[in-house]
Amino acid sequence: MKLSLAVATNRNMYWRRLCESLAQNSVEMEVIFVGPVNGGMKDLPVPVRFIDVPEPDIGPARCWEIGARAATGDLIALPPDDVVYTPGFLDVVADAASMLHNPHDMFTARYVHNGNDSTGAMRMHSAPEMPLVPIGGFAYTATHHRIGGIDRRFTGVYWDSDLYTDLCMRGGCTTLLDGYTCSEVNPGHELYGRCSGADGPVLAALWPLLGVGAQRALPRERWGEYVPTADKGDGGAA
Repeated sequence: MKLSLAVATNRNMYWRRLCESLAQNSVEMEVIFVGPVNGGMKDLPVPVRFIDVPEPDIGPARCWEIGARAATGDLIALPPDDVVYTPGFLDVVADAASMLHNPHDMFTARYVHNGNDSTGAMRMHSAPEMPLVPIGGFAYTATHHRIGGIDRRFTGVYWDSDLYTDLCMRGGCTTLLDGYTCSEVNPGHELYGRCSGADGPVLAALWPLLGVGAQRALPRERWGEYVPTADKGDGGAA
């Protein structure tokens, strides 16, 4: 089994830290950094590809989807660039996914934000009646593509609540791998500050009801294909 991580990014200061946390696994993997990567970075400890997306009108949500479409793994995660994972987490994900599972299932660690366990935030609007969905966790790549991927209405946030809640409503469930964490350090929450004003109403329109009876109100809108200006595969270990 192979695991892919597609990372929307414009902050190269976090790349090595993320890759070093991923290197503490034995499962086959690839990391795909998507954004204004400016040639990428050499000598990272895991296999890395860089897809340069310099256009200012291509938002983070579309960068994640570009990475997902380039992924070759059986499972795909779409984490922020400023996270680190507990050693061995990807190996445990691969073991769990190797058992018989619904193709809509997901696998996630506990989410730690700025040192605080924020696993409760892994539900739409943090509502306890909504299903637990991944932050930095994995879903089946083929299922991601089959249901249409990240909805093109989103700019940079809330797409994950929409995408993964949709998987749950299609019969999937989220396996929370206790003892493992996806830790994010982001005091300013810059992405939310930039995008929540536009993306919040999108999420509300797509999911007008929460809890019992919740269902997506509108069909998923797909992005068209994006042809990158560069796709470099020499950033990390072979």
